[in-house]
Amino acid sequence: MKNVYSYDIHGIISVVSEGQLPELEPFRVPAEIQQPTISVRFGTPPATPPPDTEHHHFLNYHEIFGHLGFEVGIEFNDQVKVIASPSLRLSPHVLYTNVVEPILRWTFVKKGYALVHGATIAFGNEAYMITARTDTGKTTTLLKILARQRRGDDRAAFISDDMTIVAPDGMVLTYPKPMTISAHTLRAVNSKTLTFMEKIILPFQSRIHSRSGRKFAFLISQTKMPAATINMIVQMLVPPPKYYV
Repeated sequence: MKNVYSYDIHGIISVVSEGQLPELEPFRVPAEIQQPTISVRFGTPPATPPPDTEHHHFLNYHEIFGHLGFEVGIEFNDQVKVIASPSLRLSPHVLYTNVVEPILRWTFVKKGYALVHGATIAFGNEAYMITARTDTGKTTTLLKILARQRRGDDRAAFISDDMTIVAPDGMVLTYPKPMTISAHTLRAVNSKTLTFMEKIILPFQSRIHSRSGRKFAFLISQTKMPAATINMIVQMLVPPPKYYV
């Protein structure tokens, strides 16, 4: 693959992609990984399993626009191979959220780990995980805890606001993908940390990528409309507001 991006997640899973995956940026390594756990490239996803995948699992998902829209072909073997339609290169957040992260969850389980949907904060050697449904306040809670530490002995450490890796022995590992600032989370953001343009654009971005926006997307998914392609195009035009703590 040309112009590849290589990611090593705590030495457990490695990912090599022809396109950048912003959510995995903290795990990016300079050298190309030769035998990655997961490989992602862009092209025309095969509609049927390649001849050499007779004993492997193969999945193809496509919508009415075919290669012009959201389409992926995934071969599950010792190495998971993903071929994504070229349009997904322009919408890396959709590629990660809808394709790469589900594969990561499955692969972590195979290796004895769990990628858990939960916000985690640590005090010394003790980690505390907050699990709740999406859009119920996990990110807001963490932002307020971190922003309002006043005492000298306040030592809250950010682990993750959305996903946390849990090892077989109960230890947690960081998974610091950038948090999405949705409309209800915006109130917890320290405005002093934002640039002038961010203060203008962020309210609009956060409204699109909020619980109301997701409810609308859910309604679309209940119809015969190409929901994944629509989501891809929306996030091309209005990228989700992603920020690192």
